[in-house]
Amino acid sequence: MSHSMPEPRAAGATALDDLPEPFEGYALDDLPVTPIGAGFPDTGAGDGDGPRAEELDPLNLPRWLTEKTRRERALRADERVPAHVYYPALGQFFSDGWISDVRLLVQSGKEATVYCCDANPSSGYSLVAAKVYRPVGVKHNKNPQAAYDEASLRHTFERKVKVRTFTWDARYREGRGIQDARLRRAYENHSRTGREVQNTTWARAEYETLRRLYGAGAAVPRPLAQAGNAVLMEFCGDEDGPAPALYAAALPRADAERLFWSVIENIALWLRCGLVHADLSAYNLLYWRGGITAIDFPQAVDAAVNPHAFEFLVRDVTNVCRHFGRYGVSVDPEPLAYDLWEGA
Repeated sequence: MSHSMPEPRAAGATALDDLPEPFEGYALDDLPVTPIGAGFPDTGAGDGDGPRAEELDPLNLPRWLTEKTRRERALRADERVPAHVYYPALGQFFSDGWISDVRLLVQSGKEATVYCCDANPSSGYSLVAAKVYRPVGVKHNKNPQAAYDEASLRHTFERKVKVRTFTWDARYREGRGIQDARLRRAYENHSRTGREVQNTTWARAEYETLRRLYGAGAAVPRPLAQAGNAVLMEFCGDEDGPAPALYAAALPRADAERLFWSVIENIALWLRCGLVHADLSAYNLLYWRGGITAIDFPQAVDAAVNPHAFEFLVRDVTNVCRHFGRYGVSVDPEPLAYDLWEGA
């Protein structure tokens, strides 16, 4: 790496196996963004045709879920997404023929909302995931539409409270360049125009990162499209629901060590691609069909340019080691992080 880092600990630093070089993928054309107010198809969402929650037995849900997650899934079994919560960025995916309906709100977090969508048969998928980044600085709200409405009405936002998330943390932004000088100044000053640039920047960054890592063979969802501050990608799950995050899954103890090293191998592959996840934990590692898939890459940093990359790597590895320690996998995270860094 180009900038100085702490010296490796022991003389016995392990050399990692050679990993694939980064995918050089095809060139992207800029995707247009559907104007606000563009129409959406009448999906009939929210018509209440699903089974009532009290009629479901949580024990019939997938066995790998924890009891708490099973109960939550049972209570949400008839949940649908009413048409009025569609964020306009999804309109591009409708018009481009990627999706035909929004089936389920999968997760609404501090940075974005993820929807499970019905894909058009011509796409080759039955279900896809649409991730819509919330307007910068808008607080998390269980109703995503309320957050978007709040953003559209908040004309004096910059004088009000800001949410402390990675989008406002300068450490993640170091090494990222914006070619247009005017837009770059707006971005750095957090002006209204800067927020619009920032909203699109994080979605674009995640799409490009996923494309790069998926092409290199990493265990990440396949990216499909990006428009404005929305990203469309492969859905990790099935008709019964989304794949659970590691923190919500009950892993077979006999598989824990294998799964742990599969995550570490992926971290090494990301480093070979010049990237550090920078926010890795049991909350953005999904357990599905006996394997683990990593998600949430908008804040991923350039390992060669960002001066905090090694710090982020140590934190990522520590979080992974801490979680798998519950299953009896005992690995010292700091020497492991050194080995990964030196082997990249």
